[in-house]
Amino acid sequence: MNKLYLDLLTDKKNKRLVILLDYLVKSRHPSTIEELADVVNVSIKTLKKDLAILEDVFPEGVWLANIGNKSVLLEWQAAFSISDFIQSFIGNSPLFQILDAMFRGEHFSVAQWSEKLWISEMTLRRYTNTLVKIIKPYKLDLETAPLQLAGKESDIRCFYFSYLNQRKQTDVLSASVEEKKVISHFYKKMLEKAEKRLDRVLHLDYHRMVSWLGVITQRLENSNYIKLSEALKDEISEESSYQIFRQLYEDELMVNFEFGSIPEDEMIYAYIICLDSVVYKLNDGKHFQMRGEDRCIEIYEDLFAWRHLQHLGIPATKLEHAHASFIAFTENLTLLTQISEVFQKNSYELNVYTKSEYPYTYRYWLDQLTQNEHVKDLPIAYREDVAVSLTMLTCAYRGEENYRNKTILFAFSGESTYMNYLMTRVRQHIPHGVKYDFLFNEEITEEAIRERDVDIFLHNYDIEGNLNNCLSLRISPFPTVRELEFINKLIVDMPSDIMHMTYDAYSENLITG
Repeated sequence: MNKLYLDLLTDKKNKRLVILLDYLVKSRHPSTIEELADVVNVSIKTLKKDLAILEDVFPEGVWLANIGNKSVLLEWQAAFSISDFIQSFIGNSPLFQILDAMFRGEHFSVAQWSEKLWISEMTLRRYTNTLVKIIKPYKLDLETAPLQLAGKESDIRCFYFSYLNQRKQTDVLSASVEEKKVISHFYKKMLEKAEKRLDRVLHLDYHRMVSWLGVITQRLENSNYIKLSEALKDEISEESSYQIFRQLYEDELMVNFEFGSIPEDEMIYAYIICLDSVVYKLNDGKHFQMRGEDRCIEIYEDLFAWRHLQHLGIPATKLEHAHASFIAFTENLTLLTQISEVFQKNSYELNVYTKSEYPYTYRYWLDQLTQNEHVKDLPIAYREDVAVSLTMLTCAYRGEENYRNKTILFAFSGESTYMNYLMTRVRQHIPHGVKYDFLFNEEITEEAIRERDVDIFLHNYDIEGNLNNCLSLRISPFPTVRELEFINKLIVDMPSDIMHMTYDAYSENLITG
């Protein structure tokens, strides 16, 4: 479940129900009562009450199957949309109702909202204090007479995009299903004509672009306009691709909507917004990039030098395309930043996932963005988010080549029947293509490591001294899932040259930390 939506849920019970339902949907096995109680951090007694509430509100086609006396499994008919059902919890929450109305251009005072929602003004002010904290990272504030977002129009649109992107627009917009189709048709015609005029394929994220168009058209309908700097307008208006876009955008707007005259700032804004939906396809040759390449080479000659990309495991055959992708992404992000720094931010979920799955690559880019002398020329406001984005680009180009040629040596000791089981279990967590071997019948020495060209040496018992020229880790006699997952991340994420610089034979801290 999206963290933004959970934060906006004001009722603790409803928040628990949504978290519980989301967990049950994602579970592929029966969940024990104790497990579910831990998920929502309540007593077993409260958990059973929550499950009873869910069963009462489940529509036909959704049910909880009892497995034995202590486990449950959520089941539903294939035609039923669980996501729509979860959205029903969200849509009735006070802050969602307020934000939906504000987005549609409907603004009321605290007293009026108190009457509409059937809650006291004191309770409503407590809810709006929560909203103030949520919108603060978007550089926004909340006015109360009437209730409305306050700040730059570009930042307001960024917040509404984050808020709407994972929801059905017809649940929020004043638009009907038919009008939603108009937005989709508008985008398709724009893309078709632009590709024909530019004589190239434009790789854009359809869902993301349509979401942006939903935000833009609704704000235009409410007469909320963008104001850009003169310098930015002068720079973009000279681009030939903008002239093509401007003509197509204006023509299609006039055909599909009744906005009247559209300010030049809005034209340029819509043009730049396309950069937020660019898909940096592998081996595409030339990415969608608005600024000239000559300017880019000087700024990024060190930050994205081939030696850095090779160090991170990108194969030589992909270096040229990868280098172009990094430059295109960063230049496009720099241009978006001139509209709003918030474009640098990723979703909470993407940041958590990337930092967890690719910790070395993430830390590498974070260090580069902090220490590289060329970075001072870049308007980076959210270094961690940008480091996550660069990590994602790196991992896309790196692919299997980063770990296919790595060699792992295992040295295990234990009961004879357990050893075969342990080998089988470990194999299940080794990525396809990795070379590995199990050593039982000889002492582990520097010579044995060197002969096998080992990158990672894993053992479940203490060894004498340190082994040089490989990453040496002691794991527990009975490796946990967490340990095996950590080892998998090391294999996938850490470059081989770093492994051969690490000399710690007793690295439990790596496993537990």
